[in-house]
Parts: sequence; structure tokens; C-alpha cells
Amino acid sequence: MSSLAQTDKQSKYTLRCPFCRSKVISSQPPRPIYTAQPPPDRAEFSFVNVTESLGVESSAPDQPVQFYLVGSMWDFDNIGVSRPSSTINVEMSPIEPETQTLSLELARFLTCADCDKGPLGFAAQQHNTDTTQPQTGETLTYFLATNSCIYDN
Repeated sequence: MSSLAQTDKQSKYTLRCPFCRSKVISSQPPRPIYTAQPPPDRAEFSFVNVTESLGVESSAPDQPVQFYLVGSMWDFDNIGVSRPSSTINVEMSPIEPETQTLSLELARFLTCADCDKGPLGFAAQQHNTDTTQPQTGETLTYFLATNSCIYDN
């Protein structure tokens, strides 16, 4: 097991919870990566950060964080979600230049379903989403912080 910095990104791996080692998601198929600049004065936009020695700390709330875009809640093997959060607006910039920047409203934080620890990422909806529609797992877009899990080859 290793941290993101020690992982060969070309090989297949499993992402695991850094606390209980439960499988969160597989690396296949490859997922797009986005960078989020934390909103100003929003300390709650801080995620688990796995160090190279596999220790766990919080990401700095003023530093950009990279996330895997996970298309559906059904792509996860094991994920929990928090109750609805306060409104946090997030701009997600893609690593690949041909991909569009996303303007999102954070809806919930993602946790490990087995141990309930996190946050490992977040679920969000587009800013222009119809607010009369109820928020469900099917209407949200999911982002898993690249440094929030342990990589298991």
C-alpha cells in the first residue's frame, strides 16, 4: 500500500480508506482529475490527506486540492455521505485543457461507509440545476480527493 506520490499511475490499483482499509473504488476505468481552489474563509473545505508514510492529516484549507471525477454513486464500492452541508460554491478546473470548468454547489461530504471517517471527497450539483427537484444520489456529481485514500496495487 502506498500514497498517491508513491503510486505508478499507469498501473491498476484499488483506492482504500486510510483509516480501516476498506475498498472505496477501483482505478479502472481511468477517471478525469479536477483541481479545486478552496473557497475563501471556508475551513470546512478540508479533506483527509494521506502522507507518504501513510499517516493521515487534514489538507491545508487554503491549498488547491485535486479530485477524481466519479460519474455516479454506483461506481463506488464503499462510500457514505453526510447530511446536506451548508452552501459552499466550488470551481473545479480540469487537468485536461479540453475539458470544461465546472461551477458547483457542494451538497454533501463523502465518508467511508464502514468506519464513517472522512471527508474523503464531496458530492455536488451544478449551479444551474433546477432547485425544485429533490437532491438524490442520482442527481449529484461525485469527487474523491486524490490524496484522501491509500493506493493498493
